[in-house]
Amino acid sequence: RRVHGAAADALGEEYVRLASFVAINKLALDKIIKKHDKHATNAFGELFPFYLARNHLMTTKFFDDHVLALSDFYARLRGEAVVKPVQVGSSFERQSIKYWVHPQDAMTVLMIIIKNLPVYAFRSTQGGEQVRNCVSDIKSTYYDNEQLYVYHTRVKREEGASLIRIRWYDNKDDLLFVERKIHHEGWVVDQSAKERFAIPARHMDSFMAGRYSVDQFEQFLRQSPERLPEDIITFQKGLFEEVHQRMGAYDLYPSLRTHYNRIAFQIPGDATVRISVDFDVRL
Repeated sequence: RRVHGAAADALGEEYVRLASFVAINKLALDKIIKKHDKHATNAFGELFPFYLARNHLMTTKFFDDHVLALSDFYARLRGEAVVKPVQVGSSFERQSIKYWVHPQDAMTVLMIIIKNLPVYAFRSTQGGEQVRNCVSDIKSTYYDNEQLYVYHTRVKREEGASLIRIRWYDNKDDLLFVERKIHHEGWVVDQSAKERFAIPARHMDSFMAGRYSVDQFEQFLRQSPERLPEDIITFQKGLFEEVHQRMGAYDLYPSLRTHYNRIAFQIPGDATVRISVDFDVRL
């Protein structure tokens, strides 16, 4: 086991060096293009990022499968079984701590984490086949009003401060998740929580306009292949009505959109400790 662990550590160090090599070369190309644009009639600087993205150049996207495989290997060394992740719930109590990591250190951080926690893998369809992935493409729209009420109460961390957002994932583009996050102070019995429900993407405009009723939503829940228990259906119906009432009471409208990639780490079926790393963040 010690020999295998040393081999895995060495492979992780190679990934870190390769990620650094990619970053250095991208920086060099950026500098070359800037010098080119100073003397050329046709500037290339604005097109360069799109060219790289379209051709999948100067990216660490190709690391995904390797990171997942290395994570599985470390999990076996720890005596953990590599299993399919459980279904994500609709309510999460949490206490979170956030850190900013310099992009050049991102791969180093990932390699440190996977020695202790496995990558949280999920299933998605690619080319008609089910494959395991470890990176989620996440898009969110946050709601606020003209007075930025939600922003100010969240920044001040006022007791009960909440936000509402719509979130969707690349592997679930037919569903949109309506989420409510509520902050509670340490002296309050309740824990800070994230609660959410999913609705079909085709009904989102009707939901926002108040035309998608709770009865239609209940019908959608009862038709779910997951056969949701009655207490979950009751909870999600209540959350549906509370979110809709709050959006109307505070005149909330789409105010900010975010887009980023996320890789998460946790023991399958146990979210007691969960680490998420977000990168390529865009507003």
